[in-house]
Amino acid sequence: MRFYNPVPRKFLLHTAVLVVVLAMAAGALSPLLKSGFVSDDAVNSIERGVLMLTGQSRAASTYAAVKSWIFHNGRLFPLSFIANAFQITDDLAWYKATTLAVVLFSIALFWLFVYLLMGSLPLAILSVSFLPLIFQFRLYHDPVLGFGWLQEFVFIYTVSSLILLVKYLKTDRRLFLYLSVLVYCVAVLTYEASSVFLVFHMTVILGYAGKITRRTLFVFAPYFFVVLLWGGLTFLLRQTIPSHYAGTRLNPDMALVYATFIRQVSASVPFVYYLVDPHRVFAGMPRLVNAALTIPAILFSAGYCLVFLVVRHILEREKASPVTPGFMTIVFLGFCLTVAPGMVVSLSEKYQNELVFGIGYLPVYSSYFGVSLLLGTAVFATAGRLSGSRPRTFPLIAAAALFCGTLGAINYCNNSLVVEKTNVGFLYPRSLIEEAMHRGLISDAAQGSSLIVESDYDLDKVQGGWNYYRWDVPAFYLMHAGVRFRQVVSKGEVRAGGFQRGPLSAEALRGLSRQASESPGVYYLAYGSASRSDGFAIFSRLQRLSGAPDSISEAVSDNTAYLYIRHASDHRPRVAVEGVQRFSPDAGGLGPNKRFTMSDSAFELLKRGDNWELFALRGGPVNLASLKVVIITEKSPSDRPL
Repeated sequence: MRFYNPVPRKFLLHTAVLVVVLAMAAGALSPLLKSGFVSDDAVNSIERGVLMLTGQSRAASTYAAVKSWIFHNGRLFPLSFIANAFQITDDLAWYKATTLAVVLFSIALFWLFVYLLMGSLPLAILSVSFLPLIFQFRLYHDPVLGFGWLQEFVFIYTVSSLILLVKYLKTDRRLFLYLSVLVYCVAVLTYEASSVFLVFHMTVILGYAGKITRRTLFVFAPYFFVVLLWGGLTFLLRQTIPSHYAGTRLNPDMALVYATFIRQVSASVPFVYYLVDPHRVFAGMPRLVNAALTIPAILFSAGYCLVFLVVRHILEREKASPVTPGFMTIVFLGFCLTVAPGMVVSLSEKYQNELVFGIGYLPVYSSYFGVSLLLGTAVFATAGRLSGSRPRTFPLIAAAALFCGTLGAINYCNNSLVVEKTNVGFLYPRSLIEEAMHRGLISDAAQGSSLIVESDYDLDKVQGGWNYYRWDVPAFYLMHAGVRFRQVVSKGEVRAGGFQRGPLSAEALRGLSRQASESPGVYYLAYGSASRSDGFAIFSRLQRLSGAPDSISEAVSDNTAYLYIRHASDHRPRVAVEGVQRFSPDAGGLGPNKRFTMSDSAFELLKRGDNWELFALRGGPVNLASLKVVIITEKSPSDRPL
């Protein structure tokens, strides 16, 4: 007696090929695993520290955030917190690994949808095969590098709704329709751009019916009602509540709408970011000939060769024309997937000003799948016409595989260079100070004191306007060091208690100067890092503070300062500290200031690990603002000011 139905061998074969496609996609996206908290993630990843600072529960904080978005910005997306990875973790490695897993899951789910819709495994596999060439990281708000699974979840919701719709159309079981509408409602309440995704449902329904009938209108009505209800509520909110977020302010100027729409849609075209290079990051990008000889190119070429051979093999065995009456449905669906996500973005005042060719906002994630589907259908139709000509297909398959492999290697380099560029601002300095805090650099700071941070990272060098995402706020230091600072002053900006920004006024500077001589006092922190294997941080309490609102000229420490050094584990460099030391007027007539150089032999070692040391610098007050860490190498000294 049989207790199960055997899985068709053809399905198993294509599942194995899907694994190959997923492996290629993982390879193209693998630089993600080396990236830091980018863009909004730099702020959202401090959420645990904010909860510690405010004493709120996570549920209360989520409710307050949802309420604020609705009643202060008129944004009705209350379920977005479900797609917020930082509700679960703020561990960087875990977050990046799960992001990659979620992307791969969305690819597999899309493959399943195309198979259920069209009943063709070759078409299903081709529909996702080109995604490794299309996922492009950018020095902008990128849907994969950041934003905590938001676009991935919205896409998964949408495709799940479409799968349930297909099941309903095939079985006529109302439960599938109800579930499909419910999941689509979740998508709309998670992110506004999904409101236009009902065009996907319309395409599937009409593709099955062939024409508009009473039944097609009945099936489509609940999706339309969801969008109508959501749109009506949003319209009422916007009429009564002026939006404080430029991204949701609509500008109906048709010239700007059209230009923004073209830019958003064109951002889904493979290699457009590399070819346009709006941020000038690809000067050292390997040319096609060099890329074709790299190991990634060989691996991508082998993967595409396998995909194309399996597709040809299945088509030859089936001996069926790939272009069926329902084929145009999937082509039109690919077109809709490509262009629909740009409809909402093109109306936004913010992105009408920000987007240029090569740059697309977050919904471009869904457009990637549309472009891949269009390419897949084109290759599928071509392969079907050539399937009976075996001698000619081998050279074509080899050439196509080599071409795709080369493009895959270029796209991998694209993503790697973008990640390296973002890491200079977002990862290296942050990982340094987090490590230093976990190893005790500022653990002795007094609760309720103030902190002045003079770190040398500049996020605006990565992308203009990104200094807003600096993490030097009280919540960050409470989260990693357990010290509750009253305020944190960073790069001339005061951020007390939250993420408010404002200039360091002369009055605020005088207030900090008074606090320096009082309890609990003012502390000074300077740090910087340019890679995973270097970095320096200096920390001390201040006796005196002076300067101008946009800079600090003198930050006089007490008798002890602390120095944290990060280096490559296999080579510990010699380090020296240069600066200005202060003396009291009656100390031997030496005067108020004297330049000094202190080598690491004079440091007091407090702690040491495989690739780090924590030292104490004793011997009297120094001007911390004048300190410079000098790395002494075998060839020549090089210095790095902090």
